[in-house]
Amino acid sequence: MALTHAAFTTEKAGEDEKAFIADIRRILCGEPSEMTLPERFALLFDPACSQCYVTLFQRGQKPLRWGARRATLFESISRAVEGLRNCSGFGAIDPADASGCRIMVEMVTESHACDLQKITGTSLSIHRFEPGVTGLRFESEGRRHYFMPTDAMTHSIMSVRQLLNFLSKRLGVSERTHKISERVEMVRSMDARCSFIKSIAIVSYEEEVLPLYRGIPVPVTLSVQNIEMSLRNSVAWLAENLKTDGRVLYFYDPISDSEVDFQHPNMTDPTYYNILRHCGGTITLLMGYERFGDDRMLKAARRSLDYFVTTLKTHHVEGTDACYPFYNGKSKLGGAGIGLSAIMHYKRLTGDGRYRKYAEGLVHHILSRIEPDGEMVGYFLHPAFRNGAPLTNVTDDEKRGLFSFYYPGEALLGLALYYQYAGTMA
Repeated sequence: MALTHAAFTTEKAGEDEKAFIADIRRILCGEPSEMTLPERFALLFDPACSQCYVTLFQRGQKPLRWGARRATLFESISRAVEGLRNCSGFGAIDPADASGCRIMVEMVTESHACDLQKITGTSLSIHRFEPGVTGLRFESEGRRHYFMPTDAMTHSIMSVRQLLNFLSKRLGVSERTHKISERVEMVRSMDARCSFIKSIAIVSYEEEVLPLYRGIPVPVTLSVQNIEMSLRNSVAWLAENLKTDGRVLYFYDPISDSEVDFQHPNMTDPTYYNILRHCGGTITLLMGYERFGDDRMLKAARRSLDYFVTTLKTHHVEGTDACYPFYNGKSKLGGAGIGLSAIMHYKRLTGDGRYRKYAEGLVHHILSRIEPDGEMVGYFLHPAFRNGAPLTNVTDDEKRGLFSFYYPGEALLGLALYYQYAGTMA
């Protein structure tokens, strides 16, 4: 069965929004045209907050964007289109080519004040920044800057840290230091008025116009067929992008064509990797094989398991060989549990017992991490404890520092799958 990448059927904008984009395209081409104002935009337009942006995207060119806020929607869009036509880069754009030049219109619909010092992406509150849903209006020293909700998609902004670093470049702060943490603190400490904003947006796609949510087209229906297609394409992506050594492509930013994880930008090896998530990817490949019967998914899962076992180290537990995953200077209980789960799912689906000795070693290791009172110790090796030496006979203080809500459950899952399928392991 071939791997396919069929696109979702997406929702299409109404005829008035389609005519709106067509009118803008004609005006950009220098043709006289009236402007059809779409009902949804007209109803939500608020002269107090509705900044309007028109953006042009064309392959090989930097996006061009111009924004304006006037007393009416017509005046706002007209000013934005006029601004684009006068941009220095406009000559390299061909707005007449509907298949090559995409037009996006975005309008602010809501605005409420927020505290720059309290903006968070990790807790639910009125100060929460939600990528793709909330944008930011930033006013300082008489200048106003907009980070529109769709900017999260077009600039790969997924965190508050990234947002504030992006603003530091707009504000000139980035010229003072190359350290992102310092830039972020400089922006947070600025005397500025900030507001969270929300918006509506549409984008042209050849002759069609698509409404956007979180900066991406909206699927028509949440159907079984669409969910299955999404699942198949996601697993296919993992299989097709598996590295030669068996690792999955851990992180990819299509905007910058980069594999450097934004959460670990300062690692000695910028292509950060995590062995628990590797094993989760292995299980995903196996689940894909089980659902779709595609041998390429199974072969990819086997290659990823072959990589996992290269991370295993051996120790002895009461005279018995045991093994544990060791990665990034740590040995995590969760890595042993999810790795064991991946091996047992492979055995369940194939009957192939090639990883038996590793499964047995992981079981012995996991059992050795259970304290007499039933508590599981989250780490066997950790550079912040005992200078990285094995953590046996741990103290209560050490247990608190090594505690994880997740690792014991992952370890128990591995043990349960081993108990269920080990009897058939040749």
